[in-house]
Amino acid sequence: MDVSSGRLATISETPLLGRGGTCSREGIILFAAEGGIFQVPIAGGSATTVIPRDASKFSFVGQPKFLPDGKHFLYVAGNPGTPGDTYLASLDGKTNRLLLQGGRNAVYASGRLVFGGRDGTLVAAPFDVRRGELTGKAQRIVEPVASTTYTTLFDVSLNGVLVFESSSPGTGETQLAWFDRDGKRQSFVGPPAAYYDLRLSRDGHRLAFSAGNPKSEIWLDDLERGTRMRLTFDPDTDKGVPVWSADGERLLFSTLRGGKADVGIFEKSSNGVGAEKPVLRSDRADQEAWATDLSRDGRFVLFCRGDMFNTSEAEIWVLPLGAGKKASLFVRATAAFDAQFSPGGRWVAYTSLESGSPQVYVVPFDADKILNGTVADSAPGGKWQISSEGGSVPRWREDGKEIFYVGHENTFMVVKVETKGTAFEVGSTKPLFTAPLNPLNVTYDVTRNGTRFLVPVASGVESLPLTVMFNWPSRGD
Repeated sequence: MDVSSGRLATISETPLLGRGGTCSREGIILFAAEGGIFQVPIAGGSATTVIPRDASKFSFVGQPKFLPDGKHFLYVAGNPGTPGDTYLASLDGKTNRLLLQGGRNAVYASGRLVFGGRDGTLVAAPFDVRRGELTGKAQRIVEPVASTTYTTLFDVSLNGVLVFESSSPGTGETQLAWFDRDGKRQSFVGPPAAYYDLRLSRDGHRLAFSAGNPKSEIWLDDLERGTRMRLTFDPDTDKGVPVWSADGERLLFSTLRGGKADVGIFEKSSNGVGAEKPVLRSDRADQEAWATDLSRDGRFVLFCRGDMFNTSEAEIWVLPLGAGKKASLFVRATAAFDAQFSPGGRWVAYTSLESGSPQVYVVPFDADKILNGTVADSAPGGKWQISSEGGSVPRWREDGKEIFYVGHENTFMVVKVETKGTAFEVGSTKPLFTAPLNPLNVTYDVTRNGTRFLVPVASGVESLPLTVMFNWPSRGD
């Protein structure tokens, strides 16, 4: 954007950004996307790869920051449940090495490397920019500073100006809130926490979710009694994406890479009694498998294989439950995920990046073909695009006549659909309301009748102020 005129210019069309960017004085832009770190001239053009993400080592890369020479830069790489480590690299590819373990959003300024430390602090360590080495002990600049699992919310200029988002108790957490279809907030649910993967039971009386930072456990809320129960107990393993059985007696959930437990899909009784049982272990240690839905009759599990934090590599599979049954590829499409059965089990809605941006689609689900092993196809019996200007996280109304999804700029959308036998018709689309969703963690659920939405919102305050500090290099312990 041109600051003086406000005029916008498109530099590069690349799906799924939001992982940071930086610009050199020479007019080279580095940005992070699903496949790694890329460069493009500020005047526009084709983006080229600078650092490809090594999927065998890292599930994410991001936050590139140029050093003053315009040839070297810092970036972060890591795996689920960790903030990642800071690396030093060069545009020519000759340098790419670990610089700092941890250190969120490292930025060079005034002879120091500034980064987010532990316990909400912002610290700075002496840094020899020519040798690319830390030369002294890190010192605290200010606290508390707001942060998420992967990011500390600050930036610095080369002339001694620091800006940061002030933290307060609960910052980084969200509060669950009920909204009606007009976007009116009705009530809150439970205390503030770091909520992920919200799923209501079919009867609407209970809520399953994952929560925790940096590693999550599976929790259950009894919405009628107002009580909360922890379902899993393994602080060394990140767990997420709970899925209810239709009768509410079982929950499926997944374990992610970086922990001590096997990577895969597990189940446990929703009353907490008994041990976890494996449903499907991942066929690769460096690849996750996570369930997204369970058919109402309990016969089929829709799940994804790939990298949960890099959905451009995800694929949708289906697993028939029962002795001797094998999983098969359900949708052969680029970056397909979050598959959801229609209430009658005849259709599946999902998100895909095959067009270059996230869109919601629907395809038929034929149980006989699944059991006969003839399902793998680019479009199994036809395909309908539900969203038009971007969409993700589809959810069905219980009667199958509406599909909800999150559209452009966090706007909840509803699409009317009609199903008659093998026929599927897409009707009118209507925006409902815009919600304060975290773009890096879009999660919600909707009641069976489609009248109320459970959404995580900023805890305690609508927004926190930005603080500007001058001459920050003079501060320190």
